[in-house]
Amino acid sequence: MKTQPRRAATTLEISGIGHISLKRNQRARHLNLTVKPFSGVQVTLPPGIPLNQVERFVVSKKRWIAKHLELAHEMERKRMQVAEWMDSIDSAKATDFLVQKLHRLADRHGFHVRRVTVRNQKTRWGSCSADNNISLNINLIHLPPKLQRYVLLHELLHTRIKNHGQKFWNELVRLMSNARDLRSQLNEFSYLLIRN
Repeated sequence: MKTQPRRAATTLEISGIGHISLKRNQRARHLNLTVKPFSGVQVTLPPGIPLNQVERFVVSKKRWIAKHLELAHEMERKRMQVAEWMDSIDSAKATDFLVQKLHRLADRHGFHVRRVTVRNQKTRWGSCSADNNISLNINLIHLPPKLQRYVLLHELLHTRIKNHGQKFWNELVRLMSNARDLRSQLNEFSYLLIRN
């Protein structure tokens, strides 16, 4: 009679830390630890790593995990507070507002855009394709005007420069002298991108 192979554990419970999700990845070379809102703590591990080694690794990162779990829980609270407000958004008006604002900035600074779409994205504020089609996140409508302008100019600049190299940042700073500060401020609103 053939015995079934034992399934690898997909979770760990560690005292003082709690529930840890494990994800084995054939291409991983090292243990990788992440803490995300609504997902909690996850460790990605390469093949062949024993659970006791994973446990030691997680315990050694206890303070880091506690700090990042606190930040994740804060983002979760903020996201829950604005969930209803965001769901009640008039998407047609928001889309019209963002598209018009993008075109005004494009005209003012001499950018050429092919097509603009506005969607409810969960990982980015915007993107620009190789064909200069710009996609915007509808949640931009909830950002302060200076951060809306930063994201729109960032995507418009990608119609000329397709990477985030030094040339890109020099040009963005020329367009908005406080661009690097605004990039940092934008992180404070990342809870708007979280989907539970």
